[in-house]
Amino acid sequence: MSINAATGRARHLGPARNLVHRKSDGTVVDFFGQADLYLLTPPLRGYTTVVVSSTDRSGQQTDFGPETLIFGLEGEGLLYDADDVGGGRGILTATEALEDAGYTLD
Repeated sequence: MSINAATGRARHLGPARNLVHRKSDGTVVDFFGQADLYLLTPPLRGYTTVVVSSTDRSGQQTDFGPETLIFGLEGEGLLYDADDVGGGRGILTATEALEDAGYTLD
């Protein structure tokens, strides 16, 4: 449950796989686990389009567990520079991460 009051709306656009590119070199980002695109109104830290990525690496490393992160994307090329703008460890789903950032899903 979010401690932030809902201030915005998030619309699911679909899977992010093979659509998001690294800002540094233009290569396609290979996300681990679920990764989906969302359109946010109003923008989150200046980003109207984000990718929300959920992973669970608890079986790989003892200091990691489930986490869901929100990454801002720039431009029509969906450019990504790995700077998360929301979410975190212990957040299991995109819905939880977006609600924690103050958004409700359309």
